Amino acid sequence: MLSLLLFYLFFSNPKSIASEKPLAQNSKIEKVTVFLQGATVERSSSVSIQSGVNELVFDNLSPDILENSIQLRGLDDASILSITFNLDYLDKKTVSAEYESLKTDLDQLLYEKNSIQNTIEGYERELKLLSENQRINSDNTDLSLEKVKQISAYYRQRSTEIQNIIYKQKREVQDLDRKINDYRQQMNNLDDSRKETRGEITVKLQSERATNLNLELSYIIQNAGWFPLYDIRAESTASPI
Repeated sequence: MLSLLLFYLFFSNPKSIASEKPLAQNSKIEKVTVFLQGATVERSSSVSIQSGVNELVFDNLSPDILENSIQLRGLDDASILSITFNLDYLDKKTVSAEYESLKTDLDQLLYEKNSIQNTIEGYERELKLLSENQRINSDNTDLSLEKVKQISAYYRQRSTEIQNIIYKQKREVQDLDRKINDYRQQMNNLDDSRKETRGEITVKLQSERATNLNLELSYIIQNAGWFPLYDIRAESTASPI
């Protein structure tokens, strides 16, 4: 009976089966200090933690964070188990009008290419049929020499026409392939520009009790800096600046 009761308690609690994915914590920038090379960012966040191990995620951050510069304050009685920094690759939801236009044009080019390839296939079948019919007629002993010449001339003329058409159609396919590759390259470039890399800091905390914390998160980003610009004026070359 006791075993059945423990079994029921274990499986009736979803948290005992699998831990939920940690929710992203809201944070706001309180202060930024920009150096000649790099910058320090200080953020604040109010979070609620439970007794035991808590996993907090701060997302939508700069991708250029130095992981060993991350600091967390305002822990009260909680202690830090781990701090990790990862990159999150996001897709922007909006698709530009230029991308949509390229896609429409690409679809039209692919349709034209498919249509031409079907035409080429039809002419190649006709060419094969002409060749087979010519062989059958040449084996016909009832035909006169003049009739054989006429038939041969027709097959030769028609075969030449078909081969020239096929050649032109294949050249058109080659031109279309170049255009299709260009359009796909442009679309790939636009698609790459839609990829957005953001930073994500994951913090694991240990707490003896449930409480609310006002955390202060700070870190250094590399891809930042400033340089001075001076506006120098003089009334003339003989006057002091």
